[in-house]
Amino acid sequence: MTGHGGEDFLKFQDSEEINSYDIADAFEQMREKQRYREILFVIDTCQANTMYSKFYSPNILSIGSSRKGENSYSHFHDYDLGVSVIDRFTYYNLEFFESVDMSTKQSMEELVSTYNTTLIGSHPGIRTDLFARKLSETYLTDFFGAVQNIELTTEIFPIGQPESPKKQQ
Repeated sequence: MTGHGGEDFLKFQDSEEINSYDIADAFEQMREKQRYREILFVIDTCQANTMYSKFYSPNILSIGSSRKGENSYSHFHDYDLGVSVIDRFTYYNLEFFESVDMSTKQSMEELVSTYNTTLIGSHPGIRTDLFARKLSETYLTDFFGAVQNIELTTEIFPIGQPESPKKQQ
């Protein structure tokens, strides 16, 4: 998620907003309905780390671009469009992912270790207490594109209607 933020809220188009309680409750509803196994929540906005502070559902790994009371800064401003087109935190995450092969065994720990507060201009945070696995054992490809291994077989699989049960005599 990205946009204009503050303590425990994110604004969309300067007219709508969502707060940390709403997202926490949405994730809990998803958990109750078994709509996820694990969630990676990433947010780049001012005071981003406050947006995951109210989460209480299991198996959520959260990463934010900035601490409470801290701004998150733009990386590039397009003067023709009159807007900033990418934030620093997002830019450096994308730069990291561009160097990653889709069959990588790189972990989330390796991504987080690349965060440079001087370049980003803020202090990224990560919340792992709700997440069951260690970052070093959580591959980037668990959440992002990966190459799937396909095994060819010469076995024949029947296509069509399954056999009906035999009538009892």
